[in-house]
Amino acid sequence: SNVRSLRFMSRARQIEQPLWKFLVTCGLSPLEEQGPDALVHGVEQEENGALADKRCTYFQQVQKLLGDSWFRYGPVGEQGLHNFFLLAFSNAPGWNKSLLVELGKRVVCEYYNEPELLSVPYNSDLHTWKALSYVAESGHPDDDGGLYTGETILHIAVANQDEALVDW
Repeated sequence: SNVRSLRFMSRARQIEQPLWKFLVTCGLSPLEEQGPDALVHGVEQEENGALADKRCTYFQQVQKLLGDSWFRYGPVGEQGLHNFFLLAFSNAPGWNKSLLVELGKRVVCEYYNEPELLSVPYNSDLHTWKALSYVAESGHPDDDGGLYTGETILHIAVANQDEALVDW
């Protein structure tokens, strides 16, 4: 169906987001690299166009990637906050879950430190497509309200049975 194709395109757009790519890199980082303040190599383009190797912490790199777009919804209805915890629970062998969770917690403390911000839910993954009139606002037979609509980081923690994160 048309909605299925649009959702496929949204997921493809999600994994192309700079934050998503960086968090996958974090997940693949060696397990001994712990914490949001560990140093990573970042590459930045200088004013003269040259690429410069810049050392910064994981958290500083996240701040550079998101800039002022912390609360902007992404292609599948997520905000940046959701991606840290969603990707933390990948079941890939050797995946650095602890780094992603600790980065996510740091983001919560810095940017989402109020109850209404912390419990920000996913928006409908069809929201963008509705705004562009690819999907009718209401009554479309394939519109189920959104795949992840309403989910929060608490839902992610509960679904993955992570009691420590739920308690946090």
